[in-house]
Amino acid sequence: MRQFALGGLERVVMMQAGICAEAGYDVTILVLDGGCGNSLVVECDPRVTVRVLPTGLGARRRALSEVCRDALVLLHFGYGRLYPSLRLALLGARALRVIRFCHSDYSRLRNPVTNILDRMLGSRDEMIAVGGGARSFLVEVVGLRPERIRTLANVAPPAPRYDPPSPAGLRLLTLSDVEPHKGVEDVITALAKVSAAPHEPRLSVVGDGSDLIRLWQLAQELDVLHRIEWMGAIWHQPSVQGLLGQTDAFISMSRAEGIPLSVLEAVRHNVPHLVLSDIPGHRAAAGDKAVYVNYGDSDTLARVLDGIAVEHAASLPQAADTSAPEPRHRLADLERYGTDLINLLSGVN
Repeated sequence: MRQFALGGLERVVMMQAGICAEAGYDVTILVLDGGCGNSLVVECDPRVTVRVLPTGLGARRRALSEVCRDALVLLHFGYGRLYPSLRLALLGARALRVIRFCHSDYSRLRNPVTNILDRMLGSRDEMIAVGGGARSFLVEVVGLRPERIRTLANVAPPAPRYDPPSPAGLRLLTLSDVEPHKGVEDVITALAKVSAAPHEPRLSVVGDGSDLIRLWQLAQELDVLHRIEWMGAIWHQPSVQGLLGQTDAFISMSRAEGIPLSVLEAVRHNVPHLVLSDIPGHRAAAGDKAVYVNYGDSDTLARVLDGIAVEHAASLPQAADTSAPEPRHRLADLERYGTDLINLLSGVN
């Protein structure tokens, strides 16, 4: 797929990956563009591996040869994109099968030349139209033979599972761009070192950025995905203020700041505990209202959070279970979709 930006196609890919992992497949999602918007990666099934392809045709050829050899390759390119260089590289990767999904009618983005190129690049692909409009596009615009195309009805992905925080838990919050210098890695590493029961803290990460995929993978490796709520980039100011008002400890392990607005807002909302990296910008914003930890020192940060969790465990209210089961008809649709997808991968008509 192209990237993990906010969109329906990304959710479909993650749904398919989860279905395949449940069926016993070893699943890797290859991402072409690991740019600044990656929020949806955090909804991936933890059994799925996510890998961002390197830039440069040579490096991408090597990566494709490594991952796609003797594999089933499912292509999901949005906006009718063709990626000729990538497709040619894929030919040399010796995949078992290449199954290409068309998710929409891309007529407005095509011309006769691109349609000819599409037929050439996809001459060996197995073609799957997601819905009737996509099938018509492939036949009437691209010019593929109808007998080459199979269809797969789309369904709404299931709602991500939500585990409410423990009544004795601690609500932690980071609020920043998710870039390497912001130190979110230190917070996740410390979270894994904090004693879990009975004072298990939950971390909300508000923000998006180029480091998000790597940090999701780190949380996966450290087995703390279930203790993190990835909120994405929230621009709605009342929502941000509401999160600050419900937070027990605000954390920033940034390597460099001016006078950060997020810390000033945490001070204004009287967040009970501020835990900040020991840099001039943080001291200027919070003064003596914070506990300061050297950035990069996840061991000390974990000890500080452990102490806060124990101190406040008894005062936290019982959390209600806000999760809701999927409607029964939607579960039936999803089960049918999963069966159709696995049959497709198995070569069953």
